[in-house]
Amino acid sequence: MNKLKKIISKISQEQFSEFKESLKGTNSIKFHFLLIEYKNDLLSDDDIKNQLNCTDNSYYVLKSRLYDRIQKFILSNNNSSLNEAAINVSSDLTHYLYEFPNEITVAMLQELENKYIALDSSNDLIIVYSALKKAHFYSDKYYAYSQLYNNQVAYTLSLEKAEETLYNFNRTLASYFFSGALNDIELMKLLIKEIKNIYSLYKSSRIELILNIILIQSTLFAKMDYKDEPAVEDLLSACEKILLQYSNDSKINYFNPVIKFLYFEYYFSLNQLKKASIYYNELEKYSQKWLLQNNSCLAFKFLLSKIDYLLKQEQKTEIGKHFEDMYFDSKDLYTDVICKFYKGISLFYDDKTKKSISTLNDLLNEISFKNFFYIESEIKLSLAFLYISQNEFELAENILKGLGRKLASIKTKEYRNIKEGIKLFNILINGINKTATLKKYKDSLEQFEFYNSKDKKVLSYLMPELEFLSSGNRRK
Repeated sequence: MNKLKKIISKISQEQFSEFKESLKGTNSIKFHFLLIEYKNDLLSDDDIKNQLNCTDNSYYVLKSRLYDRIQKFILSNNNSSLNEAAINVSSDLTHYLYEFPNEITVAMLQELENKYIALDSSNDLIIVYSALKKAHFYSDKYYAYSQLYNNQVAYTLSLEKAEETLYNFNRTLASYFFSGALNDIELMKLLIKEIKNIYSLYKSSRIELILNIILIQSTLFAKMDYKDEPAVEDLLSACEKILLQYSNDSKINYFNPVIKFLYFEYYFSLNQLKKASIYYNELEKYSQKWLLQNNSCLAFKFLLSKIDYLLKQEQKTEIGKHFEDMYFDSKDLYTDVICKFYKGISLFYDDKTKKSISTLNDLLNEISFKNFFYIESEIKLSLAFLYISQNEFELAENILKGLGRKLASIKTKEYRNIKEGIKLFNILINGINKTATLKKYKDSLEQFEFYNSKDKKVLSYLMPELEFLSSGNRRK
């Protein structure tokens, strides 16, 4: 291993002495002996090997390990220039080729290479390989490092494409959540095919994580069924392992709350509240910045699930807490709508029904819901219920009639739950203070719950109120 002897000969006497001292604490007599002999350059490898009583294989391992230690020493050395290179690899490393002996520069770059391979950090590897191929321009290794550089550039572009695919998938999923349109389902299928193709080219843990997030969300929020894919719980477990593998990498750690969110949604959908509560409490730590994850997942869904969760936990007074402090992208129509809707519902559960009505009316007046029938129906049914609770029956009736006309014009059987919701509220308008009308209400509520049990549920947060009314009582 000539490069070991060269690097030892190139380091300064001060660095040599410091490194030699560092070896004393390791009880590595053979390391110490080899270092000194390579520095003095008096004995041949065969002579050193005989004095150390080493086999060919053990001698090779000894030299390899000593070289690794020298690489790490150079990177951790107090020399400010080298130390800066190790810490701030995002800067151009080429100038180090002109400031230090080639052997020292290559050793430093190779140690950085090992570090960033372990982190799967393609952007950093591009910079390292760019410097390494220049350092080997007159060597037969130039072509190999050029290929490694080209591969990392291609991989970085693929990773960028994978992230862009995730963003497009989340935007399409949000559109589907608002509209229920089959076109959105078809587009999501194409995006799933695209991310699978990217992953087939680069079996990267980062791309695998993105693929898993897409598959989990398509199952949880769009009820897309996969016969040849792992179950949701297995995909979540795989995501956790990837995050653990790169626990020190800030570029991948921002997916941590995303996986906690998906765990929460998974267990909450199964009504496993004890398990869901663990992840709910974890997510609350990210509450202020959570909605900034809108590109990484269907972040706004947590607000809607949060209402249902707190109602099941009998903590309705917690619904609106800290909401005003949340950050979100106001240009994101989907998140903006859900934030305003969440605010309106939280006001209702804070016994501020008139303010809740005003908030929902403002939302309907500000936004065009022409292509978003499902979320429009959710908002209008909510508003109708609020009017009914205030005995403003005419206003409620006008909303229900308008919604009914729009539903009739669509001519599809997919919105049976909304149709049953309209019937239910019309019964409430006519009054349920008699035995016969109360029974009619109970039967209608049962029908509504039956057709409202699929993926496109509406008014889930109002179920406690609607069930309370079936007992023949009314809120004061």
